Amino acid sequence: MWKFFVFGLLIKWTFDTVDIVQNDIEFNSEWNPYTTLKIPDDGSFDTKEIRNAYKRLAIKYHPDKVNMKKL
Repeated sequence: MWKFFVFGLLIKWTFDTVDIVQNDIEFNSEWNPYTTLKIPDDGSFDTKEIRNAYKRLAIKYHPDKVNMKKL
């Protein structure tokens, strides 16, 4: 009886682990920092452009400067 219980827990743990790994792979493949910063992903940008895009979004979404309920 205990063998079946332990075997069942092992099977459940295995399926849960596979599900977590697949979700992690899907999450990492979907996120693109260039679309978040709204800059083209063609390799033509430089560090200054990335900094400017980050600062622009930081000011736009800063909690002390903007009412987040309006967004």
